[in-house]
Amino acid sequence: MLDPDSVDQAGPLVQVIAEVIPGAGVRRTGHDVAHPFHVIAEGMIIRPVDVLIARSIGLEKLAVRRPSVRIVNVPVHGLSSTAGFIADAARAAGGDVVEVSAAGRDAASIADVFDAGSSDLMLIVGGTGTGRADAAIEALATRGTISAHGVALQPGQTAAIGNIQDCPVLVLPGSWDHALAVWLTLARPALDRLSGRIEPAATALPLARKISSAPGITEIVLLKHERATWIPLSTGELSFDRLSSADAWLAVPGESEGYASGAVCSAFPLRDI
Repeated sequence: MLDPDSVDQAGPLVQVIAEVIPGAGVRRTGHDVAHPFHVIAEGMIIRPVDVLIARSIGLEKLAVRRPSVRIVNVPVHGLSSTAGFIADAARAAGGDVVEVSAAGRDAASIADVFDAGSSDLMLIVGGTGTGRADAAIEALATRGTISAHGVALQPGQTAAIGNIQDCPVLVLPGSWDHALAVWLTLARPALDRLSGRIEPAATALPLARKISSAPGITEIVLLKHERATWIPLSTGELSFDRLSSADAWLAVPGESEGYASGAVCSAFPLRDI
């Protein structure tokens, strides 16, 4: 292979102006990719370096799965950024996101913007409370079916699960911390399943101190990685300062009352948020 500086071109004439050394500029077989090794495997997120590799071997297209995700925002009085946060997280996770906002908080206004026919997954954010605050649940019931309203998850207890025809629907609470818990435990795994994405590997480390959890309900725990241990930051309650300091999370199942100090626990990275 000739170096560009070894070639001179004047009009249609091309002249080699330097000696060509046999093998120069040519890498040995297996130098870039050792056998057997998959540079791009099924379930991987396509990164810029993957596109570089694909182009270098002459591939012009790659087959990918990008599920269509419809985010329905149930408006609230005052400033609310929860729906935008969930939409950003869904995009980072590989979803083709469409954001819509209902004209009001009543069930009819919410149902008007559903349009689940073109979506692989619908996430409704807000309107999951009780009584007059559960308009999103009422709207879902008029257009589809509700499998569950209220889950044993802290935070996130007022979440709902259902479907409109063949489209799965998750209703997330409007509060950001409750919505995040539902995103981590229900929405994100559903999106990964639809996209065929490889599940993230959990990291097992001993706890620096014990985790106490109430039985009968799954609680979200934020963790910080420090000196080859997990340091619990919060259990069942999320805050901006703890979230910004956290490296991972785990869910303590309802049949457990927590974990002792020194117990080895597997936690998942806080990715894409």
